Amino acid sequence: MTKVVLYPLNDNEKKGLPADIDLLEQAIQSLKAKPTDERRNRHLNDVLIRVLEQVKFKLRNVEVDVSDTPSQTRSDINDLNNSIQELKTNPDNVDLIYRLHNDLVDVREVDFSY
Repeated sequence: MTKVVLYPLNDNEKKGLPADIDLLEQAIQSLKAKPTDERRNRHLNDVLIRVLEQVKFKLRNVEVDVSDTPSQTRSDINDLNNSIQELKTNPDNVDLIYRLHNDLVDVREVDFSY
């Protein structure tokens, strides 16, 4: 039998997606200032994964047909996902970091209440 250890949520995790997006923006700015810092790269990766999982979770929980989802919303989230995947393969690319920031701003404005 596998034992599952549950860790308590930290303050940012308790605040949810808006706080994580703020944290992600801070991590991006920090990495822009020093793009070769391995610790900053790992931190950005961790926050990216957390944000992406929350966005995907929100989309899964919206109980509507995909055709009912506004096309701009789907496009914004796809752009964000693509930027994250590209940044994982090329973490030192400053242009990708800027693009990711812009994609985050677009997704932050998404209304998930449809």
